[in-house]
Parts: sequence; C-alpha cells; structure tokens
Amino acid sequence: MMLTSRRTMLLAAAGLPLAGGAGLAHAEVRNTSAPLLLFDPATAEGRRFADHARALGLAAMAIEGDRVRFTAPLLAQRPQRIISVTLHADRLLIGGMAAEAGYRERLAVRHSAGRCTTTACDGWSRAGLFMAGSADAWPEALAAFAGGRAAPTGGARTAPADAAGWILTLPA
Repeated sequence: MMLTSRRTMLLAAAGLPLAGGAGLAHAEVRNTSAPLLLFDPATAEGRRFADHARALGLAAMAIEGDRVRFTAPLLAQRPQRIISVTLHADRLLIGGMAAEAGYRERLAVRHSAGRCTTTACDGWSRAGLFMAGSADAWPEALAAFAGGRAAPTGGARTAPADAAGWILTLPA
C-alpha cells in the first residue's frame, strides 16, 4: 500500500494537466524546446515510434554507427528532453553517457510477458500509466506523449521484449 500526503496529492493534481482534453501532457513535455527523438531502425518498435512521431509532425533521428560517436555531439547540444526507443543495451550506453552530462532517466517502458511495464520517477508516474495503458502500442504512445497528444487507439500489435522506450531530462 502506498501512503500519499496531502502535499503530494496536490502537487500531482496541479502538475499534470490534460492537453485540451486530448490526453496527457506532462509539464516536462509542454516545455518550449522540442524533444530530441531517437530510435533504433533495427527494431520494429523503433520504426513504429519514428513512423508515428513523423505522422505527428515530429522529427525522429535514427541511431546509426558507433553509439558513442553518434551520441556525443547530440548531448553537446543540450536538448532539454531525449525520448527514445532502442535496444536495452543502447538504453544503458546512451543513458550512461547522458547521466554523465547531467541527464536523469524519468521514464522507462518495455513490453514483456504480454504486458507493458514501466518504471517512472519524480512525478512521472502518471506518464507511466499513460504508457502502460497503451499495452502493445507503447511505441506509438511514446511518440504521442512526445507530441503532447492522446495515446493512440488501435488493434493489437506484437511487441517483442528486445526494445525499450525511455525519457531523459535535464534538471530544471
């Protein structure tokens, strides 16, 4: 059982408004800078994430070649948010580099054993529920989240457990 204080409840209610009734728009997502969207084109989930992001008018960048050489110049640009769908190993490598640059992982999502599982921190639990509620369509939901849109509805999709979605942010 989770104990919630009055202060925590008020902060949660005030910090997570709905975006015009369309769905969840976390305060971090409504930030003025565009998020950096990364995906692994070798995974079906990464391609689905990128396709949905592009359909929403967002730019998604394919991760290619040496991950360290690819990531270093992007981190030097200091994007406020990095939203990605990659192999779990790339999540660890790129996430580690980003942590050294001051980023924190706020949300991680994976599909395994027939369900979507999320790990969220620092007030991102509602975003985790947004992802978990999308079930097999979590890559599309992550793209929708990046654009401040409602989670997509659609038919069942298969989502093997080889990819992970994650969000990194710089501290405010």
